[in-house]
Amino acid sequence: MADKKAAGSKAAANMPSPEKGTDVPVSAQEKTGEPAQAGNGKPRIGVFVCHCGSNIAGFLDVEDVTEYSATLPNVVFATRNLYTCAEDGISAIKQAIKEHDLNRVVVASCTPRTHEPLFRAACEEAGLNKYLFEFANIRDQCSWVHMHEWDAATAKAKDLVRMSVMRASLLEPLQEISIDIFPASCIIGAGIAGMTAALSIAAQGYEVYLVEKEAEVGGMLRGLDSLTPTNADPEQIIASYLKRIKAASNIHLYTGARLKAVNGYFGNFDVTVSLGDRDETFKVGTLVVATGAEEMKPDGLYGYGELSNVVTEGQLELMLKEDRLGEIKDAVIIGCVGSRGERVTYCNRICCMVGIKNAIALKEKFPKANVSVLHNDIQVYGVIQEDVYKKARGMGIRFRKYSPERRPQVSADGDRLKVTTWLELMQREVEIPADLVCSRLRWYRPRTAWTSPRCCVCRSARTSFSSRPTSSCARSTSPPTESMCAGRRRVPRTSRRASPRPTPPRHTRSIPCARRRCRPRPSPPASTPRAVSAAVSAPGSARSGPWR
Repeated sequence: MADKKAAGSKAAANMPSPEKGTDVPVSAQEKTGEPAQAGNGKPRIGVFVCHCGSNIAGFLDVEDVTEYSATLPNVVFATRNLYTCAEDGISAIKQAIKEHDLNRVVVASCTPRTHEPLFRAACEEAGLNKYLFEFANIRDQCSWVHMHEWDAATAKAKDLVRMSVMRASLLEPLQEISIDIFPASCIIGAGIAGMTAALSIAAQGYEVYLVEKEAEVGGMLRGLDSLTPTNADPEQIIASYLKRIKAASNIHLYTGARLKAVNGYFGNFDVTVSLGDRDETFKVGTLVVATGAEEMKPDGLYGYGELSNVVTEGQLELMLKEDRLGEIKDAVIIGCVGSRGERVTYCNRICCMVGIKNAIALKEKFPKANVSVLHNDIQVYGVIQEDVYKKARGMGIRFRKYSPERRPQVSADGDRLKVTTWLELMQREVEIPADLVCSRLRWYRPRTAWTSPRCCVCRSARTSFSSRPTSSCARSTSPPTESMCAGRRRVPRTSRRASPRPTPPRHTRSIPCARRRCRPRPSPPASTPRAVSAAVSAPGSARSGPWR
C-alpha cells in the first residue's frame, strides 16, 4: 500500500498541467448532436476528476477512478486534471462542453462549499444551465479520512462519482426568479434573543410582531440571579429592553399568546396567534424562531431526583434569587454532568463559568462555608473569565479534578449528603460532606414543533434527548461511539504540523476528523425582510431548488 501511495503522490507531482483549453480524455462515445443547454433528451455527462495536487492523488488512484467514470451510463467524456479549479482546468470544462455537446457536468474534487460557484459559473459561460452541474466531494469525504487505506479510498471515490453521475442524469435546468417578500417579521419568543432580534429588525424600518407565550417577557433571563462575568442584574436588563420595545412604534408585542397557525409561502406568510378570547392574524415575510432552551434534567445521575438537596445550576440560581437557601456549611458543585463522554461527547462551554459564578455567590452568602468544585478540566474563555476564576480560588473555593473513568458518587449520609470522588492529581479517594450538591449541566433547544430531536446515529426522529440510538436504528445494537459522528475538529497549529494528515487550505485551519461522521446542520440565519432570489424548476424536475 505504501508503494501505491508513493506512486500516486509521484504521479500527481509529475503530472504535466494541461495546456489551456485542452484535456486528457480517457474515453468518449459518439456525439448525438443534442444541444448543451437542454435538460431533456438523453443526458450527455462529462466527468472531471481532480488530483488536487497530492491531497487526493496521494491517497487514492485517480487514474483508476477516471477510467471507471468513463464506463458509467450516459458518460460520454471523462478526464483528470492536476487542479480542476485552476484556469486551465476551468478552460478544459468549458471546451469539453462545446466539443462534446455535454449537457451535464460532474466534477470530483474537493468541497462544494468553496468551489461549487466557480464550476457553476464555468458551465454558465459555456452555455450550460448552471444547475445541470453536480459535485462529488472525494477529498473531504474520502481521501482525507481514508489516507491509510488506498484500495478502500479508491473504491469509495468510485462510489461517490457513480452516485453523482446517477444524480446528474436526473437533473433538470432551473431558472432563478425574484420573489417579493412582505416587509414585516414575526419573532416567536420574547426572551433576550427574541427581544434583541426585534429591536435589530425594527431599527431597519420593518414592522415586527413579537409573540410570547408567557405573561411577561424575558424568558430564561427571569430565572437567573446574576449574569457572568459582569454580575449584571437580569431584571434591569429585561426592563431596559422592554422599555425600548414599547417605545418602538413598529414593534407589536403579544404576551400570553399562542401561535395558532402559519399559512402562506416563502416570503409571504399569514400568522394567526391566539390571545385567549380572540385570534389575531397578520402578514409577514420572515419568521424568527427564538424559543430558547431548556436545562437538561440529570435523572439518574448523582442522586438527582432521588436525594434531597441535589439540584441543578438553574435551580440553584432561582434559590439564590428568591433567597430560599437554608444554612450551608458544605457545598459541592459537580461539573460536566451528562457531558464530555457521560451522555454526550461535547463540552457545553458555558457551564464552567456558570458554576464558578454560583460558587462565588455561595461563598459570599455563606463566608464560612466550604465550597468545592469537582471538575473534569476547567474551561474559562477570555481575560475577564480568567480573572473571575482567580477570584474564586482567592476566596478559598477548592477546585478538585476528578477522573472521567471514576466519576464522583453522591449518597445520603444521615441528614446530609456525601460525595465520594477519586482525586486524579492526588491519586486517592476522598469523601466530601455536603449540605448541597449542584450539577453543572448542558442546555439544549426545547422539543417543539419547530425543533425535534434526532437519533445520533441514523438521524431518525425520537421522543427523548439522549446520545443513544433509537430502537429502530439498524445500528442500535451497539452503544454509540465517537466514530459514529463525522465532522471537523479544530486543532492547535502545533498539533496540525505534527499530524500525518495533509494540510488543508489555510483559510480553514482545520483537519478532517476520522472519529466523527455526523456533522449537525446549522440553522439558516435569521434574515430581515428583503427581495431574494430562488430557483424553480419545470414540472417533473428532480430538484426543487438550488439548495440542498
